[in-house]
Amino acid sequence: MMLLGDRLRKLRIASGMTQQDVADALGLERSTYSNYETNSTKPTVENLCALARIFCTTPDVLTNYSSAGVGGPPPVSPMPDADGLKIDADRLSRLTRDEKHLVLLYRMCDDKDGVLAYLAAKIEKPNQST
Repeated sequence: MMLLGDRLRKLRIASGMTQQDVADALGLERSTYSNYETNSTKPTVENLCALARIFCTTPDVLTNYSSAGVGGPPPVSPMPDADGLKIDADRLSRLTRDEKHLVLLYRMCDDKDGVLAYLAAKIEKPNQST
């Protein structure tokens, strides 16, 4: 049986993030996040939800709650295509620290459509303030 910390580590590595990247996104010390991965401590409910957003999953999946006989698997929605852009894993792995931070912030944002509209407007009219 895979524990929460094992799942977090696997998802973090698959996402190309460091422990420091995730800790920064949560506003924690790296050692605190490291304790989550080693199963020394458990995240708060708020941090568990934030981790689920960071890793594009649900708290149920992270905690394996559904397999504990409490209910069926959580609904999973596939990641939408980025307007036909092909995801290149090699290019993703070369993101700068600032770019990774931006992705993490976007994943935690409740108004993703608003963020995308803002960025699109900045690209179309880069010299104007909005």
